Amino acid sequence: MFTILFMVACSNDDDAANNNDANTETPDAFIGNWKAIGYMEGDEYINIEDDECESGEMIVNDDFTGTLTVHDCNAGDEITNFEWLKTTEGVYSIIVGEESSNLNLTFEDDTMTFSFEGDPEYTVFKRQ
Repeated sequence: MFTILFMVACSNDDDAANNNDANTETPDAFIGNWKAIGYMEGDEYINIEDDECESGEMIVNDDFTGTLTVHDCNAGDEITNFEWLKTTEGVYSIIVGEESSNLNLTFEDDTMTFSFEGDPEYTVFKRQ
């Protein structure tokens, strides 16, 4: 399910460290502990807020690092460490190794909607 979340394009982002300097002035809404509560797959929204076999947690740190943990009873646990930077309002670059992908993030109250640029599917996270 969440493997799609961190499929990244084969592009190298050598400027990530330099761009992070511009993001240090105010705390970013992305920073915090998040729990996946649902996702859009095709035309169907799938609620996983109380699902014991399918869950995801994301920790986003103020030092531009983070960890995504995905639990699936059938596929096992998967942990992905990443770096992040805010490129423009609502657009964030997620870097895993030497690959990066741009994400659209929308924040409303204590939820965050997370989607790849140009992809109609999305994941909804709730701040913990």
